Amino acid sequence: MNIDNLYPYAGNHAVQNAIFVVEWAEPLKTDAMIAINKLATKYKNLGLSHVQHQQMLEVNFEHMQTAAQEPRQTSRVSNQALSGIVFARPASVGEISRSVTISRKNCMIAIPDYTRWADVFKDVESYLKIALEEVGSTRPLTTIGLQYNDVFNWKDAPSELDLRAVFSEKAFIPPNAFEQTGLWHLHHGYLENHSDPVPHSRVENINVDMLDTAGERIIQIVGSHRASLREPLWQSHLKNKSVMLEVFTSLHKANKIMLGKLLTSQVCEKIRLTTD
Repeated sequence: MNIDNLYPYAGNHAVQNAIFVVEWAEPLKTDAMIAINKLATKYKNLGLSHVQHQQMLEVNFEHMQTAAQEPRQTSRVSNQALSGIVFARPASVGEISRSVTISRKNCMIAIPDYTRWADVFKDVESYLKIALEEVGSTRPLTTIGLQYNDVFNWKDAPSELDLRAVFSEKAFIPPNAFEQTGLWHLHHGYLENHSDPVPHSRVENINVDMLDTAGERIIQIVGSHRASLREPLWQSHLKNKSVMLEVFTSLHKANKIMLGKLLTSQVCEKIRLTTD
């Protein structure tokens, strides 16, 4: 089948967005979150000038006793606490822009304008540098994650879409899916142990959705890769910075391997999968 009518989301690649995450061992306390708020100027210098605060409700229970003869009473004290800060590029209404979200548990970087790995990862490294220079000395990293959302649009009648020209029959897609002419969903996940660049267990997840929007058939592929480090990674902003970056690179390569197994060689060439 001719796949000329299959259009990757961004022309020469299909990445709609990519998400980079590092998680630390222990949640940050309120004073640490207040200090992170002061990073606004540094992120503004990188183009992320919009700042948004995320709040959570803290409820503390206190015991009181007004007199020795009276039973113990309980009072409840509620207050709003800072749970996360989002540093983002200014955007118009409805537009999704780049953002760095630093919460008590992690730092998440969202890239909705993905180009190629080398360019994007250079920016991600700059964003992480600011966050980890603030957090890395007090919190080791326990988890490093990367997720890609790839989208393809089929510009023809849905009945003309031959799934065997898009997906390989050798991995991931069950035989039943190839017989479907309507909408369907696939989820597959598995766990692998790796020794490089540092010992870790990696959860690999792949989700494939056949969607229909305004009569147009859309294929969405979400590949998620989560590395749980065997030992917490201290000093991720200094001596172990290169290790952290190497783990991200290994997850990027894992995604390319996953897509290489999922898609036919024709589609892989269409999105230049063999290049970075």
